[in-house]
Amino acid sequence: RQKAIVVRGAGVGRRSVCHAMSAAEALAPAKQAIKQQAFYMKKALDQRHLRTALHHAATMIGELRTSALGPKAYYEVYIDVTTELRHLEEFFEAEHERGRPMVELYELVQHAGNVLPRLYLLLAVGRVFLQSKEAAAKVVLEDLVEHCKGVQQPLRGLFLRNYLLQCTRERLPDTGSDYEGEGGTVSDAIKIVLANFGEMAKLWVRMQHQGPAANKEQREKERAELKVVVGGNLHRLASLEGVTLQVYTAEVVQPLLELIVSCKDGLAQEYLLECVCQVFPVAYHTATLPTLLRFLSWLSAAADESAILSHLISRLCALEPADGETEARDVFTPVADHVERRCASLRLRPSLALALALARLALEAYEAHTEYLERALSLASTRLESLGVVTEKRAVAVVQDLLSLPLKRKGGDVLYVLELTEWPRLVSRLEPDEQRRVVSRLLREVAGRGCVISDPLRADRLLVLCAPLLQGDSSPAAPANGAETANGASDRSDADGLDAELAGEMAPVAAMMHTLAHEDTDAEARVLNAAYKHAAAAAPGRLPHVLVPLLFRFLQLARRVRLAEEGGATLEVSCGKLLAFVGQIVQAVTAAAPNLALRLYVQCAQVADSCGDDDGAYEYLAQAFTLFEEEVAEQSAKLAALSLLSAALPHMTSFSAEQYETLARSATQYGATLLKKPDQARAVAKASFAFWPLAGLSPHRNAQRALECLQRALKIADGCKRSGMHAPLFVEILDAYLWHYEQGNDLVTLAYISSLMQLIDQHVAEWRSDWQGGP
Repeated sequence: RQKAIVVRGAGVGRRSVCHAMSAAEALAPAKQAIKQQAFYMKKALDQRHLRTALHHAATMIGELRTSALGPKAYYEVYIDVTTELRHLEEFFEAEHERGRPMVELYELVQHAGNVLPRLYLLLAVGRVFLQSKEAAAKVVLEDLVEHCKGVQQPLRGLFLRNYLLQCTRERLPDTGSDYEGEGGTVSDAIKIVLANFGEMAKLWVRMQHQGPAANKEQREKERAELKVVVGGNLHRLASLEGVTLQVYTAEVVQPLLELIVSCKDGLAQEYLLECVCQVFPVAYHTATLPTLLRFLSWLSAAADESAILSHLISRLCALEPADGETEARDVFTPVADHVERRCASLRLRPSLALALALARLALEAYEAHTEYLERALSLASTRLESLGVVTEKRAVAVVQDLLSLPLKRKGGDVLYVLELTEWPRLVSRLEPDEQRRVVSRLLREVAGRGCVISDPLRADRLLVLCAPLLQGDSSPAAPANGAETANGASDRSDADGLDAELAGEMAPVAAMMHTLAHEDTDAEARVLNAAYKHAAAAAPGRLPHVLVPLLFRFLQLARRVRLAEEGGATLEVSCGKLLAFVGQIVQAVTAAAPNLALRLYVQCAQVADSCGDDDGAYEYLAQAFTLFEEEVAEQSAKLAALSLLSAALPHMTSFSAEQYETLARSATQYGATLLKKPDQARAVAKASFAFWPLAGLSPHRNAQRALECLQRALKIADGCKRSGMHAPLFVEILDAYLWHYEQGNDLVTLAYISSLMQLIDQHVAEWRSDWQGGP
């Protein structure tokens, strides 16, 4: 079936002609031939013509002698052949039940002409021979393993030995099996599996040396596809019931590691050692750790020792305390010692990956021993010391994972990282942007877990770490339009320049401010004062985002202090001191965000009023009006500010009649000075609410002043006819009239309301007439 075809060599751009079939062309005829020969074999078996059946079986198995198939296609042919061989095995079982000696069949199948078909037939008979127990299992197994050496072509030999493993899987002289005793011991089973494993490893390594150098990449790919076939021996070895910890230590680990190291091939050593780490219990690795680490030092230079160590450490993370013990056996120290010795010869990223694996081991197996975590972090920090700031992307990603790992600790306070010497040092090895990401993650954990920061020293340490977030980008280069400036601000998105993107970045800091608390008011004041020292040093554009949440914490504290003072407590920090201090905070915010500062002054005034400090409340509202006059420029912001002041004033009860009258009149007067008449009308109408608070809310009611505001608003609205805004304004003012009427303002009578409604109806009728008549 072979014919000349054109093939392209892997890694070269030229074509060569060879007499070999492509995998696609060879697979279909091979499967068809197997199906045909299997049919004749089964037909002969039905007629009990054994020699004829063996002839067809050998011809069928001969399809496995091809060199035209890759591992995947060869596997398909192998599966088809071994599936059909089950019929032959069933015939051998039937012959044995009829009394035919298995030795006779064992010798008969060895008359096949070709080596590969002969050995497959020998394994098929050997399976039944073992089951018959006519000979000791270890003798038959040793003979089968020795016969398989007759095939040294790597692909064929690997699948042949895989069939050997398949046929003998349940027939090894294992502890507790039917084949133990006269058939051998578990030591014999171990030797047989190790012998088969050693031969398969040699065949697997030999694949890389067959063929031209140009095809090496393709051969490596094929080798990777076959690694599971080789690793199957290790799975079988680990599944032996007799391989206890004592047996593994005495008979398995040393010869097994010797076989792996003798491969002298990087790919083979990496995969096989990873298999060893995975298939055997963690307790076995703990008991033999010195031996395993010693063999790791003897690996080929092409083997990635860091990957093997990382896999081993990850496996050790599942270590649990022995029965009757409170903590697991210390395997961290010997592993860390080995890693420290090897890190000097490793590249940056592999050494950082090992530090990450050690940190995971410290947290998962030895959570109470923070010194182990400290040592893992120190390993990474020391490795980075000579490099300064880390910029390589993959190394940065590993450092980020290493810093994030302690934050995922299940139990305890996440702020324990502040007590670690190496964690802040490692953070400092990152670029500012990366530092901000790490610190933001820490702050989110603090807020998300409901942590309470009640120690000024701990608050100070945390805010020192927050410096990259507080200062922003300190680069002297001027940013492009729309980019964040050096002081942390970006192009303004509102009247104060507080954009949503920066607010989102600073949100973790703001949330952290609300975790600063203490049961004792004086102690809480000290914690908040420690935070203020750092917050006040923030970049101007970032200042409002950190000072505002801190301001509200001070206002909450002021209410608590006032209650304590009313209860007769003697305190170091009084309510008056706190209310005076919050004014300094608002002044610091004013330069960066005057509109926000105005609202904060109103908030401070309300707290001062609730604490009975009428002078303080009056001063803060006076400051708010001053800001309105000097700093607020946009008309929409002016209207919003006056609306806020008019709404807040009726809720304050500590003012004298004179103070209240002055403030309410100021709201009216400033409303009449707005640039746009519609805004004037709305502001003056809202000022009327200040002169007629809700019943029981404030004692300062002036029906005449309220009516004057409403009438003045109507007059201003009437002057908006040219812009067409008068009718909508009349409706808004009517709503204010109705509110006053419902709240019992005697001067706002039905006559005023009826007259205003008629005026609105008139204007609406005129509008409809104009709309229907057209211009």
